[in-house]
Amino acid sequence: MRRLNLKNKTFNHLTVVDLARVENGNRKRVYWKCICECGNTTIVRADQLTSGRTTSCGCYNKSVSRTMIVEMNMTHGQSNSRFYSIWRAMKVRCSNENHIAYKNYGGRGIKVCDRWFTSFENFEADMFESYEQHVKEFSEKQTSIDRVNPNGNYEPRNCRWATNLEQSKNKRNSKPQKSKGETA
Repeated sequence: MRRLNLKNKTFNHLTVVDLARVENGNRKRVYWKCICECGNTTIVRADQLTSGRTTSCGCYNKSVSRTMIVEMNMTHGQSNSRFYSIWRAMKVRCSNENHIAYKNYGGRGIKVCDRWFTSFENFEADMFESYEQHVKEFSEKQTSIDRVNPNGNYEPRNCRWATNLEQSKNKRNSKPQKSKGETA
């Protein structure tokens, strides 16, 4: 497995300066030494950097007042929900060149429409009701966002909720399914 070279790349408030260590266990874990904008040095796991889960040495969270955090979380009340995570992941894989899946999404020109990219509330207005219905029928684990046209963008007319099986059949390398009675 080839390791991404993150040296000299910047992720939010952190700049990678050197490889810290590689741990081999059940999963190979790569850690990078980073310098934060505040001047502190920290060691961060590679996937935490590329996913955007770790954005600073911890100073950023300390500098944001508790009041601001409460206000931000009260905007839509979904910050810790799976629905919000789906929206965030969709945006990241299409826009963050350092994300592991970027090459299959943003790197291929797949975008999130402006309406959704700039506003979770718009995404929620367009997709939440159908999300709840899909979850009710198939469960949360079996509900993920799917593009009807796998080469199209994330936008209301090209998105639906799908099960894992439906997702696996709707890939750009999948052959279209023939209907019963159809011949080659």
